[in-house]
Amino acid sequence: SKIIVMSIYVRAKRAQQTVFLHCEPTERVGAVRDRLAEIVAHKAALVRLLDAQNGQPYDNGKTLSEQGIDNDNVVHFVFATSGLQRSNLGLLSESINETAN
Repeated sequence: SKIIVMSIYVRAKRAQQTVFLHCEPTERVGAVRDRLAEIVAHKAALVRLLDAQNGQPYDNGKTLSEQGIDNDNVVHFVFATSGLQRSNLGLLSESINETAN
């Protein structure tokens, strides 16, 4: 039998901005990030996708389904500065979560 993979919609939010993305569960987070960066006219290398629940950054090399991103899920995105280290990203996402709630 044939396995049918349903497309999903993911809501990417930052401050007062929400971008609706049509995705495949098998798409890599990095590919979704690249499309989002193009939409918001920002360098893809400086866009980070974060889990909206805990603020942790998603792994760009994993698929949406591997990261637990499902239909109608919300992810946060931030614009990192070129000097921002991964360890500082958690602090940045915490402050975004506080302002989002």
